[in-house]
Amino acid sequence: LWAVRLEPEHKEPFWRLAVNGFAGFGMHAAQVTRGQPAARCPCGLAMPLGDREHHFWSCCVALHLRESLEAELDGVMSSPVLEKQHLWLALPPGGASGVVWDVVCLAAVAALECGRQWLYAARPAQGPVPAATRTRIGVRVIADFWARLRAFVEDCGQGFHKAWCDVPRGHPFLGGGPRGPRLNPPADVEPPSP
Repeated sequence: LWAVRLEPEHKEPFWRLAVNGFAGFGMHAAQVTRGQPAARCPCGLAMPLGDREHHFWSCCVALHLRESLEAELDGVMSSPVLEKQHLWLALPPGGASGVVWDVVCLAAVAALECGRQWLYAARPAQGPVPAATRTRIGVRVIADFWARLRAFVEDCGQGFHKAWCDVPRGHPFLGGGPRGPRLNPPADVEPPSP
């Protein structure tokens, strides 16, 4: 996973997810152990299972991306329902290529971290972030995810790992072939510029 040709800013959020090392997470966990109420996400929901569980799995912003990932996997998996271990442990769901899934997980977790930051930046003085703003942030997260995949393909150049030759050209997210990885975005995602 760490050998994937992506800049560190795309990998760091995945590492922080593994060690529960995002800013504020420790403070909120300490509040719960002292018997104080669970912290609230700017989306309006309490986070009784912790920030990591909420922001990277159950928050409405995370749900936007999860639904998008599941839609892409629909043709590959018999039951296209992602489980937390698929994303958090980079375990490819049945039918998905491991080399593709490594890049997908790094890009998805990095995009979710951006979404978390955008959500906190949008919070009003009182109450949750309005529903329309939460939806816009969810859409931005999906766009950020695809931009990270596009950056991977563009930066990979001719130095790609030979395993990409074995990835089917039409594989969801990223296809392979003798010229290396290629982006396979859904119809509503703008193709890369030439």
